[in-house]
Amino acid sequence: MMNCFSKLFNKKKSELTQEKTEQLLKKSYNDIVAYNIETGAINKKTYNDQPVIGLRDVVLKISDFKQKWEQSSELQDLTPIMVVTKTVHRRFSEYDRYGSGVAGNVIIWDKKKKDYYALAPEWFHICYHMCNAAASEQCLYDTAEYVRNNIILLEQLAHERKR
Repeated sequence: MMNCFSKLFNKKKSELTQEKTEQLLKKSYNDIVAYNIETGAINKKTYNDQPVIGLRDVVLKISDFKQKWEQSSELQDLTPIMVVTKTVHRRFSEYDRYGSGVAGNVIIWDKKKKDYYALAPEWFHICYHMCNAAASEQCLYDTAEYVRNNIILLEQLAHERKR
């Protein structure tokens, strides 16, 4: 009896699958670059036929981001799981293999609701590059830098999600 009771009230975090990621982002897993904060791994070494660069710097930026996240009272019930990015042609357009723009999001685990969410309902604009090769190579680095430097925006998004 005790075993059933503990299973009900100690529901652990389910695995974030590729299908769940696609559902949350409304985007094919093949069209994104993702950094899994829990495992420290990226989902691909090349993106749009370009090498994904700056992994060491991404790890440092995400570590700093996670530390700022944990210090925020607004974000205490949420755990960042994955930083995701894609190349786009225009600011809020769909994935574009040849796009020189970068858009990003963060997948979170909500401890109270016991579920995963995309922090932003829409992808947020990160930056533009002069060419699509640079955007493809640097999109994960750019997104890691963006989330590290914009913790206040992420707090606002979390606050809106709680409503």
